[in-house]
Amino acid sequence: MNQRLVLPCLRGYIGSWITYSCMMRLSDASELIGFAEELHQIDKLSDKIQRELNTDRAEEISRYLVSNEDRFFNSLVVAVYDGDPNWHEIGGITPNNEE
Repeated sequence: MNQRLVLPCLRGYIGSWITYSCMMRLSDASELIGFAEELHQIDKLSDKIQRELNTDRAEEISRYLVSNEDRFFNSLVVAVYDGDPNWHEIGGITPNNEE
């Protein structure tokens, strides 16, 4: 994907990490998200980041997603490398716990 991707999302913080939660089309996710083993040459780090892919289960999930118009798919937790997302805040909205 060579064009800019704009995703409405929520921003949060866990320690010093900035986190984002968003909805994304599965076609975009399959194009943009790789597996830890493709990114990390150090096996120990790759093992900590991701479980081993079960290809039989992946095929079963794929069939489920394609054959059911009303379907459920759980969240993916993704680490973003070498990115610099732009955050455009919507004004006037604050959490209940802020004055």
